[in-house]
Amino acid sequence: MSNNDKENRSASRQQELDDFWDISSLVVKPARTPSPARSRNTSAVEVDLALPTNTQSASTTALAADTPLRLHKQQGGGSAAPTSGGISPEQEATTYRPDHPLIEEVTLHPWRNSFPYYERFCHMARAFQQKKGTSAATHVPFFSYMPQYDQMNRAQTEWYLYLRDCVRKGEYPQTDYSYIFLLVFEIINLPDVIEPEVGLSMMCDLWRNYHKLHPILDRYFCEWICDYCLVHQLSLSKYQLADEIIPLAQEAQLREFYVGASGAQAESDALIYLRCCSNYDYKKSKVYRGNAEHAVQMDLHIPSALRAVLKTVTPEHRLFESIKMQTTALTRDAFVGALCSYRIKKKIELRYRSFSRSHELRFFITDVVKYSENKLRAVLGLKSRLSIYALPEVAKKAIDAYFLQVFPKSTAKKTAESRPEYERLYDSPAVPMSSEEAQRIEEHSWQVTKQLVEAFEDEAPDLSEKSPIEKVSYSALAEEVVAAEINHQPQNSNCWLSSNDRWIGFVRFALENDTVSQQRYCREISKMPESLADEINEAALEIMGDIVLEQNDDGGFSVIEEYRQEIAEMIN
Repeated sequence: MSNNDKENRSASRQQELDDFWDISSLVVKPARTPSPARSRNTSAVEVDLALPTNTQSASTTALAADTPLRLHKQQGGGSAAPTSGGISPEQEATTYRPDHPLIEEVTLHPWRNSFPYYERFCHMARAFQQKKGTSAATHVPFFSYMPQYDQMNRAQTEWYLYLRDCVRKGEYPQTDYSYIFLLVFEIINLPDVIEPEVGLSMMCDLWRNYHKLHPILDRYFCEWICDYCLVHQLSLSKYQLADEIIPLAQEAQLREFYVGASGAQAESDALIYLRCCSNYDYKKSKVYRGNAEHAVQMDLHIPSALRAVLKTVTPEHRLFESIKMQTTALTRDAFVGALCSYRIKKKIELRYRSFSRSHELRFFITDVVKYSENKLRAVLGLKSRLSIYALPEVAKKAIDAYFLQVFPKSTAKKTAESRPEYERLYDSPAVPMSSEEAQRIEEHSWQVTKQLVEAFEDEAPDLSEKSPIEKVSYSALAEEVVAAEINHQPQNSNCWLSSNDRWIGFVRFALENDTVSQQRYCREISKMPESLADEINEAALEIMGDIVLEQNDDGGFSVIEEYRQEIAEMIN
């Protein structure tokens, strides 16, 4: 190799090393807009979106399906920097009071900055409104984090136009969620072309028909539907979303917006209150988890009972007037995550009553759920009950009426045909009715009654100086009970509780709601509290027709309120 070749190679190698550190060569240079004459020789096609579809040349429609669309560069459209929106006096903040049970006031502030990037999309959306799809279009996959028209090729554009025509006719073919987002961006940006009420109906229908296929829609639609209604002063009350509205309410930042949003108000509101406004979750109880049939009954009847209460106590929103609710302020930007022109985008300020932060309402809903579960437990034959604190009588009557309607008490007696055959062997012999025999039995009963009254009239205890409930030491009481059982001497023979002295001691502490003493007392007599309470309730069920003890949230037992005086008199 000659010296000249070596020098040339060395110089070339040095130039490569120098070019490697040339940062300017790595920067992408802006592409120049090709001239119309040059564009005929390239694969890219310039389409004037302002022209109707039928004015395009035949050579354009004959292009390959994957040919991308490209829009002429608008004046000033290449810059992404915000510019002043030129807010006029009539565009200043507006305030109104919506027809909503919880939202008191809404103030809309205009958006101050304009981005040409968004305005260019708005211009394209307006031009695309004149285009129609064809039934020959086939689904072509499309994905974009922020879908736009110029990101689609020819086949994708034809499918989008066909999909939009189907949605306008109430048909919803299976498609990708990027197409759905693009259609929603159209609705948001063109309220002067698409009437807001029509646009809201389309958004609700899109969500209802596609959110199970694309769960990602819940996260965005819950906010966009809310913003669309607040910006255009619309209400969801006439859109029958019912139970379907729950996923939107659970995902939304302003959950209160979806209360009373459905036409079947009590149907949807009950489920929202159960999810967001109750301190007690019945799905975590042992009754729900321990039996699949009980779980089905609770899922059906507890929300239905709450609906019955809401229908009773909320005419003209009386529930929200009688229960103290906290007023909260909230500021939010409209249509976050969507392509939106500054003319539509707003800053929203709200004043609303927060049911999720109002303690009185939470206690009310919690008591309704517990009382409903108690009624259902009684129907299912379960003896334990939940404690209710301050539920109004009007709510109790509504729940009682609901369960009486669903589970009417059967007054029909067993017919002979429905009895097992072996029971016939225990039937008493048929005796003809005799008035003389009935009179003889009555006279004999009165004689026995007279003898019993005479025998015990001098032995009746004097209770005038004793308090209704005497507090005693759990250890002394346990020793007394054990000694009485050893000597076989019942403490009180004048009531059914005297059949077992251990019951009396336990019931005394139940009257006092003293859980700690109950547990200590049961340890002294080597008995489980639940087992002892079950024995007492079984005896009460046979004698009185109902149980007398209910279990509290802390695991202890208390006497049911309507039987407290009767049980106290029995003990004393």
